[in-house]
Order: sequence, then structure tokens, then C-alpha cells
Amino acid sequence: MPVLVEACVDSVISAVAAERGGAGRLELCDNLFDGGTTPSAGMISAVKAAVRIPVFVIVRPRGGGFVYTQEEVGVMRLDIEAARMLGADGFVVGVLTRDARIDVEQLRALMQHTGAGPVTFHRAFALLRNQQDALETGVPDDPKEAQFKRAGEETGSSKKKKKKDEVAELPPEAV
Repeated sequence: MPVLVEACVDSVISAVAAERGGAGRLELCDNLFDGGTTPSAGMISAVKAAVRIPVFVIVRPRGGGFVYTQEEVGVMRLDIEAARMLGADGFVVGVLTRDARIDVEQLRALMQHTGAGPVTFHRAFALLRNQQDALETGVPDDPKEAQFKRAGEETGSSKKKKKKDEVAELPPEAV
């Protein structure tokens, strides 16, 4: 099974370099120093014009944690709609409750706007209380019932070895 290399990028230059270096997909972010936030419409357009590989856009209104207010989720829905109009090939999202579970209600609200394209649950997955349970119960792709095809994992953290072992135990389609 071939390995798909996804590169997290924050500029046209880094996107082009990642494609030249063999990446098969990009995760486009802004503010990588803060864990990644939603890039501007201009950046999405410029990157889409500069590369031929799929561009997944992170949808995250701010740095910090992954518990969002209804107002922030409203902004995220608008960001998804804008990115879709600009040709995003997929989305990278993640919303949690205060007790470290997937916020299914907010996630459904977001996924209603993503269309039929693929969605990845981003690095918030690493903070879930029970990752295996989250995968087994699934979260709606089509807001009615389905499961995510991918779950992200933060790299470079001090917990990387432990988390890598945990992710290795998950079904292959989740990583």
C-alpha cells in the first residue's frame, strides 16, 4: 500500500516546495506556530492556482483549545463555504467538548457545509478522552450517519511516541 505524504503548509512557496518534494496532499493553514488556523481566502486561491495536488483547508478560527462558542462555529461555517467556493478539495476540522469528547452537535453543523468532499478530524483527535470509542461510534460525514475517513495526529510533540503507539492501534483508515 503506497504511503500518501501530506504536508502542512502556510504559504504558496511552502506549498510548491512540498509538491516538488513529493507530497501528495496539502493541509493549508495559517499561524502554524499556534497549531494552525484558517488561511485567508487569498491564500487559498493562490495555493490552488500554484499546485496540482489536493488542498485540504484547516477550519479553525483561533489558536488555543478546541472548545468553541456558537459564534465561533458560525465563523467556521462561513469559512467552509468560502473555501468551497475557492476550490478546496477537503477540510480539516475538530471540535471538542469541555470533557474531551467530540462535540457531535457542533461537528454536524460544520459538516453540513463541507459538501461531499473528504473531511479529516485534525490534531484535536490526540486530545480525545477515548480515541477508539470516538472511531467506533463515528461522527457523521453526511450529518445523518457515517464515519470520518481520517484522523490527524500532531507530530513533534513530547507525547509523540505514546500517541504514535495509540494511533497504530486504530484502524488503518483512521490514520
